[in-house]
Amino acid sequence: MLGWRLVWALSLNLMLASLSPAQDAESARGHAVFVAGRSDKALGVYRSALTHQNLEARYDLGLAYQQLGQHRKAARTFEDLLSLHPDYAKAHLPLGVSYYRLKKYQRAHDQLELAGAVETDRALVSYYKGLVAFHLGEYEEAPPKLLRALTLAPELERTAHYYSGIAYYKRGLLEEAREEFVAVKDLAPDTELSRLADDYLERVKRKERGIKPWSLVATVGVQFDDNVVLAPTDAVLAAQIARKADTRYLGLLRGGYEFLRTDRWIFDGAYQFYQNLHQTLREFDVQNHSAQLSTAHIRPWVQARLRYGFDYALLAEEPYFLVHTVNPTATWPLGGASSVQLQYRYQAKTFMDTLRIPTNSERTGSSHLAGLSASRAYAAGAGGFRGGYTYETETTDGPAWQSDAHQVTAGLDLPPLWTVRLSLTGEYLIRQYSNPDPLSPTGERRRDDALTGTATLSRPVVKHLDIGIQYLYNRNRSDLATFDFERNVGSVFLTSRW
Repeated sequence: MLGWRLVWALSLNLMLASLSPAQDAESARGHAVFVAGRSDKALGVYRSALTHQNLEARYDLGLAYQQLGQHRKAARTFEDLLSLHPDYAKAHLPLGVSYYRLKKYQRAHDQLELAGAVETDRALVSYYKGLVAFHLGEYEEAPPKLLRALTLAPELERTAHYYSGIAYYKRGLLEEAREEFVAVKDLAPDTELSRLADDYLERVKRKERGIKPWSLVATVGVQFDDNVVLAPTDAVLAAQIARKADTRYLGLLRGGYEFLRTDRWIFDGAYQFYQNLHQTLREFDVQNHSAQLSTAHIRPWVQARLRYGFDYALLAEEPYFLVHTVNPTATWPLGGASSVQLQYRYQAKTFMDTLRIPTNSERTGSSHLAGLSASRAYAAGAGGFRGGYTYETETTDGPAWQSDAHQVTAGLDLPPLWTVRLSLTGEYLIRQYSNPDPLSPTGERRRDDALTGTATLSRPVVKHLDIGIQYLYNRNRSDLATFDFERNVGSVFLTSRW
């Protein structure tokens, strides 16, 4: 429990201050040792005093157990004391505290009610009543009791404000919750409690803006491809060109969750499942699983993010590749809605041989990519444009696949017209392979020049559901006829976002 050391110090001091001065010599010696901070040694002294049926020694023994964190023994000690002497009223408060520590909240509530009728230490009674009400889900009852306690004992301010804030937050009283968490930060700056208060302040902001910590996107669609190419993700190069047209059906499901968001930190994760099914060319069916974890540090002048990704793909139900990705980025806002981003990406790729591609493992290796991009967004929801450049070098087990690549990209999102959005993207890539290709009759090194353009129209149908159509053009000019191709893909898809 947060702030328990402070609360215990206050609890024990106040409880011990109420001990009867008429203790016998043995109990008084145990009390002196206890106050000196030697709770373990005090246990032996108090136990010896129990042979004389000394009520104060039994009571002190329970307090010593509490000080040592042995709350089960403390509770039994106070229970025995009250069973022998039901009128020993001051045992109700420490027994209620022990029940609270043992998470027996209803029993704690009952003991604290009895303590409230006789206990002079109203601050602790009110404080623990508030905590018990909080854990019983009585969020309306908790803040008044906690805040009453802090007026009687300012030492309890930090935790009283903190739990009052959570209770207000759970009731949807966001302004009241904010005031309590701000009070925590003022009272306990640069502490763990203050950092937890920051987390709740961010939750308050997000709740006010209607932002949820999770996201879900589902897409289903149909595509007609006049030249089917095996390129499951952007993480790998095209390996097979069918030279045949086909229709395929696809489905994508992506879920994301934001585990933590504060003024300075974000920690989130996502998982994506993708499947396509070809009507005729079933050997090109791809299933892909992608998982990602990322953390971001946010400052007014820069946002630094670190991503880890894992991709695993199957080709015609055979394992095809797996890729580990580490991708740090730094983004600098330039004022307005403009920004510049610098990125580095490392990928470790493992390819598995398949019946269709028995030499697939030659592509196993690693790659390093560095890039710079810029973007400019217009007013919210009104589109924007972006562009960038990347350089990538790839090392593979098979020398024929080692390469260096330069790529430029550009994108334009136009403002919606009658709720219809138009998005245009273009990419131009030059990839130079480092070694002679075994498929070349002259032993020359392969070079590819690839141009890709897409145009996408989309519009909402109902809440959470969009319909879209897309046209993709891909032209790859290669020194080797095997990898020289042109491709046109038309798509119709439905996307649901939550």
